[in-house]
Amino acid sequence: MKITSIQTGIVLLPNDEPLAGFSENPNAKNPIVTLKIRTDDGIEGLGVTYFGGALTRTLRRAVDELGALAIGEDPLRAEAVAAKLRAAAGGSGPAGIFTMALSAIDVALWDIKGKALGLPLWQLLGGGRDRVATYASGALRRGLKLEEAVTAAGRLREKGHRQTKMQLGLPGVTSPAREVEQARLIREAVGPDMDLMCDINQRWRVEQAIDIGKRVEDAGVGLYWLEDVTAHAGVAGGGWSTSAAWVDLDQDGRLDLVVARYLKWDFEPDLWCGSRQEGQRSYCHPDRFQPVTYLVYRNRGDGTFEDVTAKAGWSRSAGKGLGIAIGDYDRDGRVDIAVANDSAPQQLFHNLGGGRFEEVGLAAGMAYDEDGRTFAGMGIDFADYDNDGWPDLFVNALSLQRYALYRNRKGTFEYASGESQIGAITRLNSGWGAHFLDYDNDGWKDLFVAQGHVMDNISVTQPSLQYREAPLVMRNVAGKFSRIASGIDTPLAARGAAFGDLDNDGWIDVVLNCNDGPPVILRNRGGSGNHWLTVVTTGTRSNRDGIGAQLRVVTEDGVEQHAMVSSAGSYLSANDRRAHFGLGSHRTAALVEIVWPSGVKQTMRNVQADQILQIVER
Repeated sequence: MKITSIQTGIVLLPNDEPLAGFSENPNAKNPIVTLKIRTDDGIEGLGVTYFGGALTRTLRRAVDELGALAIGEDPLRAEAVAAKLRAAAGGSGPAGIFTMALSAIDVALWDIKGKALGLPLWQLLGGGRDRVATYASGALRRGLKLEEAVTAAGRLREKGHRQTKMQLGLPGVTSPAREVEQARLIREAVGPDMDLMCDINQRWRVEQAIDIGKRVEDAGVGLYWLEDVTAHAGVAGGGWSTSAAWVDLDQDGRLDLVVARYLKWDFEPDLWCGSRQEGQRSYCHPDRFQPVTYLVYRNRGDGTFEDVTAKAGWSRSAGKGLGIAIGDYDRDGRVDIAVANDSAPQQLFHNLGGGRFEEVGLAAGMAYDEDGRTFAGMGIDFADYDNDGWPDLFVNALSLQRYALYRNRKGTFEYASGESQIGAITRLNSGWGAHFLDYDNDGWKDLFVAQGHVMDNISVTQPSLQYREAPLVMRNVAGKFSRIASGIDTPLAARGAAFGDLDNDGWIDVVLNCNDGPPVILRNRGGSGNHWLTVVTTGTRSNRDGIGAQLRVVTEDGVEQHAMVSSAGSYLSANDRRAHFGLGSHRTAALVEIVWPSGVKQTMRNVQADQILQIVER
């Protein structure tokens, strides 16, 4: 194996991301030098380094200069190649420039070696290729004493960080045993609900690094390495996969995976649909294609999954699935799954227990619209919009079909698009990603929909319709919806939409993915003066994320809100799993109750508003 080429680049991080510890970066920008090394076997190694804004271009030139010396070398001899480059690093330039350049090349060489030998890449110097990701969450920098690192880790947790990164090899840590002890102490400092990842110090030989890595993982710390384990895990699947949901299907405390699939399609035969006039060919209607079964994977608990699609009862119910959402529609304590189908009956998979399901969409009253017709179901969400304790369903559609709201009447659904005003509002709209969210924190779940017609030439045949549409926000006032300004008037061909509180200020933000365009981030600036409560769940007997846990929040006036912990919903997207509640003018929640998937119930009273509340299963 020989190194054949190198490629460098510069990435600019946002100004407000910290470079180290928890202090703000004093520089105007955070420029990162990236490196990619390729071999004649097609393996790529990635490395990342930085030195400071003014010297970034000098650092990039140093990486180019040293990297050129590695051309023709065998990357499997990473130690020898690195030694050769270190010997050549006595060139001119500011002190430390060549050291930082070497770090990027060293990481890339180890990356190639790890991939070639099938070893996980535990040994990442200085954060390696993942450093960009770690900045956004805060990082514990090298140079801190152990006691300082433990204190800093605790402060990161207090500031609401959901993950952090540490670098093993702090001053005084001179043995593998001390590396593991360091990791254990910092894990205790950040607590069980915070993701902690670490870098193994470069000084260890690869055999030592692997040994340390295994021991650190046993101590409950995740290591900072990336490896594609799709095939090994048994979830490679196949076909036209769309949305997916993590959910504990059999209540064994491990998250299983359900993957929706769209339809059976191939390049041959090449169907022609629409007019044969120039510029008027169109996508074929889903009716031209056969439905396909979804994929259900049971988590074995050893990093692999078992395909239980048939065993779980899903193979009898093929569909044309796009969106997927979870909720306990009949309140029997088990998580059910709804799938939005394109021009086919909407589906509801009732959890019978023991990992078995039955499709009951027709019997439950949510398979069709009020006229008994199918529609182009794409985005979907499962939430209690009318605060009666029973989770309702929303499924959007194409223009001229109206979006569908199904109100849950104690285990059966009624089509409520008319009485809720949603039908009239959305007659000319086409929706994709969608979510119930309390955007103004008044205690009622509103609706956000990413929009845009599927046909980019729709206005040619139907002038009243447009390909690009502005996002839609519908405010919920006691179960009735009205259109309000979305904060963005620019028409978009929006598709995926993910929802969560990006800046931990208590107001739900939105990220949109657009066809042939950049993503759009909509930051919710609040302004209503209302209060809020966000709940982060950590399971012990139940799955670690607490997905499927049922939350009930009661304010002082007796109004109840209900939510299920979930990252599913919308369209081809994943959401912030934290449960969010608007409390209106109330400064406390009189009651917060959680029922875990294990059946354990916990209750808290007089909970202060405007906080991210951590709940660990007891």
